[in-house]
Amino acid sequence: MKRHEIEVLRRAGFSLRAVARKAGIARNTVKRILEETQPIEARRRPVGRPSIATPFEVLVEQILRERCDLPTVEILRRLREQGYAGGKNPVYQMVRRLRKIVTPPLVRFEGLVGEFCQNDFGHVRVRYDDGTEEILHFFASRLKWSR
Repeated sequence: MKRHEIEVLRRAGFSLRAVARKAGIARNTVKRILEETQPIEARRRPVGRPSIATPFEVLVEQILRERCDLPTVEILRRLREQGYAGGKNPVYQMVRRLRKIVTPPLVRFEGLVGEFCQNDFGHVRVRYDDGTEEILHFFASRLKWSR
């Protein structure tokens, strides 16, 4: 029985003894589950043996601290210089896990009133009431100040 089901049974009015009997666990366990404010998240642990690239994790972290935008191929080359003999996939997975996502700052395009204009060309397919279709080409212009 899951923690949620124990909480639901208790809220439904069942006694600790009845919930423990239905769940097949001790009353103390039911009490402990109900006293916990948030359920303990199960930690995902990797299945199988550790990666061949694990001993080089500290070096990869150091490289990424120096240059976070360095291509993974270059990181792999540097690891091979340090004695890494494995394939590229374990290194690529480690770099994907360790690399921080950096978003470039947004710089707005600003100008004075009437100074800049954005122009676009396009086309649209129009269907008339009589069933005929026509492609209309258009030009759109917008002053940057009036967005």
